Amino acid sequence: MLRFARGVLALAAGLAACSPPARGISSSVQPAAPAVIQVATSVPVVDAGSRPAPACAEAMKTRGAWPRARAVARAVPAAPGQLGHLEQTLGDAASPSRLRFLGAHVFDLLDKLANEAGPDELDRRRVACAALEAVAASGAPVVRLWGSLKRTGDPAELTRAADLLELVIDENARRARPLRLLVTLLNHQPGYGSPRPEVSLDDLDPQSPWSARRLYLGGGFLERGQGLLAERIAEFASRRALALAPEILGWELVNELDAHRLLLRPEDAATLRDGFLVPALGLLAQRFSQPLLLGDLRLPEADYRAFTRSVVAALPPSTRARLVWTSHVYADLAASPPALDRATWKLDRDLELSAELGLPFVLGEIGQLRRSEAPSFCRDGAPHDLQQFFDLVLEPTHVGSLRSTIDAALFWGEGRCGLVVPSANGVRTINLGAGGDSADLGPGDAAARAVLTAWRTSRRFRVE
Repeated sequence: MLRFARGVLALAAGLAACSPPARGISSSVQPAAPAVIQVATSVPVVDAGSRPAPACAEAMKTRGAWPRARAVARAVPAAPGQLGHLEQTLGDAASPSRLRFLGAHVFDLLDKLANEAGPDELDRRRVACAALEAVAASGAPVVRLWGSLKRTGDPAELTRAADLLELVIDENARRARPLRLLVTLLNHQPGYGSPRPEVSLDDLDPQSPWSARRLYLGGGFLERGQGLLAERIAEFASRRALALAPEILGWELVNELDAHRLLLRPEDAATLRDGFLVPALGLLAQRFSQPLLLGDLRLPEADYRAFTRSVVAALPPSTRARLVWTSHVYADLAASPPALDRATWKLDRDLELSAELGLPFVLGEIGQLRRSEAPSFCRDGAPHDLQQFFDLVLEPTHVGSLRSTIDAALFWGEGRCGLVVPSANGVRTINLGAGGDSADLGPGDAAARAVLTAWRTSRRFRVE
């Protein structure tokens, strides 16, 4: 108990010791439509006296992220047949640097800040900086999170989500080596949505503005007064701290849009492309200067190549120049070669498409499934064999594969059970980024976490 008390006192002292850095951040990347958002040459320095005091002291001084950014990230296209990449001007470097990373997910951070952190901003900041420090301590330089709360679907939620994302950005900016963030604006899968967040958008009432067919095929994303996608983009773009944040690597339109449940007729495919994907990506390009991601678009295998090519071809050059292609891959533990081929067919198609078009590529989710089990993450998590999994997916033996060229990826399932957060009454705990599915690492899975650390510090993914 004495040792525990000393640890709490040390943590509290670290929180009190951190002071916010000055933020003279210039932007060399202009948005596609300057009339919509004016990118300033610098962001005004935030008055230190206007911020609440607590920010986490950094325990990992030499790991976890790059130096402070000087400009927003940009997507760098490549010649056909090669993958493009992400780069950013870092620290005092005179030239851009290529970003290599094996990041993590804290997908529910905003929701935890809204509903579990505590009653005031001081409590929320304590949770935010504890979460950021936990990610940095794991060696992950990039985090992906949802830019919405679980009870989406009204203007008040938009304002609340934007406020909380600003808080996270501000806490992150105090770090000597800030993390980079990928922000997903809409989650198609269960867990978010209105009025039933427990089901995917496909299974909502067809009359709901959040139903998949109405949102994607009926022009619903442009509806006003419903808290939908166009309004979320406008709300976030109106916040200078978000629109100009150099630590935001990109904005992702939709997480795992399951278009295979929509494309029942040929005209549905054209409507999805021309009525949603192209205009929505165009709206993102107008309002933000960072790269744009789709978030693992899912279609029937027979239609995938032709449809995705048609989407990219339909984009205006200014939008296409900032597009980053993504894929998600999950494979069973101890998967046989035929099963692995089925698990990675889409990854291979996405890599081929990226190379064909010279687009940068990010492996947005990589995780290992245990289909025979669905352990509860924070109670009975099952062990994973991540070394085997990473070797199979990222280092295939067959000649000519593009998988071994992936240099930007985010691991799914590295949630934190019992994340310790200081409070006015001592300490409390929060479960963060714990999806509760079989792709999650269990809280006692030290071997799997050691494998992640090894990959993150490997030559392929380490921060440079």
